[in-house]
Amino acid sequence: MTPQQKITTTAWNLVLGLLFLVRGGRGYPGGAPDMACQSMLPTGHGAAPQASDPPFNIFVNKKSYKPGETLQVVVQAEGDDYYKGFFLQARMTGCNVNETRIVGMFTTTDGELQTRHCFGDVHSAVTHNSNRKKLSKTFYWTAPVVTSGHVVMRATIVRELNEYWTEVESPVVADLNANISPKCATTLVPPSKPETSSGTTNDVSTSSGSSSTSTSTDAQDGTNLVDTDTTTKGKQMSTIKTSTVTKQKQAAQVTTKKTEMTTKKKAEVTTKKTEMTKKMKAEVTTKKQSIEDADGNMPSWLGPSFNEVKTTEETGTKDPSWLIPAYQKAVSSSPSMLLLKSWWYRCGLVFLSAIWTVLALS
Repeated sequence: MTPQQKITTTAWNLVLGLLFLVRGGRGYPGGAPDMACQSMLPTGHGAAPQASDPPFNIFVNKKSYKPGETLQVVVQAEGDDYYKGFFLQARMTGCNVNETRIVGMFTTTDGELQTRHCFGDVHSAVTHNSNRKKLSKTFYWTAPVVTSGHVVMRATIVRELNEYWTEVESPVVADLNANISPKCATTLVPPSKPETSSGTTNDVSTSSGSSSTSTSTDAQDGTNLVDTDTTTKGKQMSTIKTSTVTKQKQAAQVTTKKTEMTTKKKAEVTTKKTEMTKKMKAEVTTKKQSIEDADGNMPSWLGPSFNEVKTTEETGTKDPSWLIPAYQKAVSSSPSMLLLKSWWYRCGLVFLSAIWTVLALS
């Protein structure tokens, strides 16, 4: 090989080497490739993942979700730290579940983010679209329309080419319709943070850090883990009980009011009857006094039963019963009644009847 050929060959090797270094230094500026969907491990970085706690947090704006609901997710660096890329999926978690199963889909309007279609599931992962430094990025996760179980947001986050963290997780996001409890999860759903003006949602539950959390923290997390499903159902039962007690009180008030009204009406009717009876007795007394003589004696022609006055319904006549004896006495002592009682008057009537009969037969 001539010296000129050696120089040319060396130059090409240097160029190819520089190109390789530049390509390796950049990693994957356009985001994680589809081949990373299963392991979520970056390729071409030439280093093992960091063993220290990650200086990043994954926030979710709710501690639980319902089928078809959309939640906000934020990947944020702590303090003045930064990251250049990440690869994130929503995966099942809990007792005896397949934690490699991907759940739901992601959407984003950020030009530095894009989605991936892992295992044929559309928009089932989200990753970066540039290798510029990032402090915080926000995107959205939509749950399946059917019950899918409890989930965590799991990510691999890259700060530099040879510096990245794997299995960075959010707190558990509980499925309210799931029949299993998320208590097997090792992360705790902490209190929400207020939302900041930079677009980073702090009104969300904070991440527990990495999977290498200390034993004491795990114990505390396990003790304080919130069973969202049980708490929600307990609140619903409490609401139902309160509503039932309120309805019972209202029914008791209605019954009491009805009883008071009935008692009042009965009292009014009794009072009115008493007043009418007193008034009638007073009228009878007044009439009686008007026909008494000076000595307070009743006229003899009224008969002995004056004080036993009977009503029209009882006697069946328009005249009081105490007038009947006096009327009969007056009629029996009249001249016409005396004439009818004489014997010769009766004989004359018989004689006239016989003559009338004879004349009628002749």
